Amino acid sequence: MIIYPGNRIELSCEDYDVLYRGNTPAGAGAPLPPWDIGGPQKFVVEWQENDRIVGPVLDAGCGSGIHAVYLAQQGHEVVGFDYSATAIEAAKHRASTAGLAGTVSFQIADATSLDLAGPYATVIDSALYHGLTEGERRVYVTSLRRVCGPSARLFLACHSDESPEGTMGPYRISRESIQETLSSAGWVVKNISPGVYETTSWEVLAGFAKAHGVDVSGIGGRENEFSQGRSQLPVWLVEAQASNGLE
Repeated sequence: MIIYPGNRIELSCEDYDVLYRGNTPAGAGAPLPPWDIGGPQKFVVEWQENDRIVGPVLDAGCGSGIHAVYLAQQGHEVVGFDYSATAIEAAKHRASTAGLAGTVSFQIADATSLDLAGPYATVIDSALYHGLTEGERRVYVTSLRRVCGPSARLFLACHSDESPEGTMGPYRISRESIQETLSSAGWVVKNISPGVYETTSWEVLAGFAKAHGVDVSGIGGRENEFSQGRSQLPVWLVEAQASNGLE
C-alpha cells in the first residue's frame, strides 16, 4: 500500500486480497473493506428504480459482489469482474448464499486488459475508474466499449475533484477529464452530476496502512472525521451511452 503526497492511496492486488478476506468464509471476523457498507450504494438503487439499468449487466470492479447480487435480485442477468481473486471468491459466496449462483457470474479480470464476452447493455462502475491512472482509464473505457452492444449505457461513480485537498482516497478526477476520456473512447456523455459515495469508518483503511508500515498520523487531520462511523466521499455520477459509430 502506498500513500502519495496529497493523501492519494494506491493499493496493489495483494492489498485488495487482504482487504476482501473479511468477506470470505475463511476470513470471517476480519475487518471488511471500508467501502463495504453491507448493501448497494444509494445511487445504484436509484439507477435501478428509475429504470435506467437494462440487462445483461456488467459490474466492473465488482468487489465482493454487493451490486451484482442486488441487480440480479432485481431480475437482471449480471456478470461481475474484479482483479482480486479474493474479491471474486467473496462475490461467488455472496451469490450462492443469496440463491443466485445460476443468475449472476463472476470472473477475475484486469480492467486494463479486458477479455470479456458480450455484448452488455449496461455497465455499472461503482468506484473502479478513480483507481486508475489517466492512461489506464483510456484503455479501460475503450475496452468496455468493445464488449458493449449498440446504444449500451455506462453508469459511473468516481472520486470528484470537489473533494477537499488532503482527503485520503483515490485519484481526484475533474468533470472535464471524464468528458474527454469517455468521448475519445466512443462514449457520448449524457450527464455528470455531483453525488456521494458512502464508506464505513476509514479507521479500517488507516489501520491497514499502519499494519503495512505507512505513517498516517499526518493525514490532513481527518482521522477524527473518519472515526465517526460512515463517511461520505464526494463523487461524480456519470451517465454515458455507446456511440453507434463504433461497432
